[in-house]
Amino acid sequence: MPMSNYLKQRVINAALARQAFPSISNVFVGLFTTNPGDDGTTGTEVTGGGYARKQVIFGAPSFTGGTASAVNTTEVDFGIATADWGTITHAALFDAVASGNMLYHSALSSAKIIEKDDSLRFAVGKLTASQS
Repeated sequence: MPMSNYLKQRVINAALARQAFPSISNVFVGLFTTNPGDDGTTGTEVTGGGYARKQVIFGAPSFTGGTASAVNTTEVDFGIATADWGTITHAALFDAVASGNMLYHSALSSAKIIEKDDSLRFAVGKLTASQS
C-alpha cells in the first residue's frame, strides 16, 4: 500500500520542518468500491449492512532493496454482511475508526463482490504498507 498525501506531508514535516508527528495509537482498515486516491477524498467507502472499519496491528518494518514495509500480524475480519456491500476494489488504512486521516491505500489484488451473508477477511501477512 502506498502512502497517502496526508502521511507523506506529515513525514516530511517531521523530518525536515521540525514539526511534531502526531502519535497514531490505532490503525483501522476501510473498504472501498472505488479508488480513494492519494488524498482520500475520491473513493466510495462501504456503508451500512453491518460494515465498520476494523482495527489492524502491523509488525516492525523490514527493508528490502531500499523499500521499508510492514505486514499485518493480526487477522482482519469484517464479519457477515447484513446487506450487499458491492464490489470491493480498494482498501485503505486510517488513524480512526470513523473519519480520521487516511494513511495508506491500495487496490485489492482482485476485486471481491460482497453480498448479504458474505464476509471478507484479510489473513495475517496479507496487508502490506510500504515506503520506498
